[in-house]
Amino acid sequence: MQDQWWQTAKGDLASAPVVVFGDEGGVHVVAASFAELLRLLSYDTEPMIDHEEVTYYKDPDDHEPSDGAGDYVTWLAKTFKLKPAATKDVTTIVKAVAKAHGKAFATWMKKYYAG
Repeated sequence: MQDQWWQTAKGDLASAPVVVFGDEGGVHVVAASFAELLRLLSYDTEPMIDHEEVTYYKDPDDHEPSDGAGDYVTWLAKTFKLKPAATKDVTTIVKAVAKAHGKAFATWMKKYYAG
């Protein structure tokens, strides 16, 4: 079905792309799967979302980990065997999913959002 382009042929939501909506506009695909979303969350910073792109920034000299960040990383490794995302991983994830799904998502989204 065209309206559900982001779902896999199997309908497996764990492998469906993840979309983020900015509070002042901007809508982007940020992860190719639930596992990638979990890795992005391990980066422990909020996405910066504008109309053109989504970015994740963490000042290495001024970043204080969130409460429970270490516990989350431990849970991620134990439960899903996933490593936390480093800066280069976040950049790779966001660029790859934009290349793979960004254009199709933007085309689909035009029906619902003029932003």
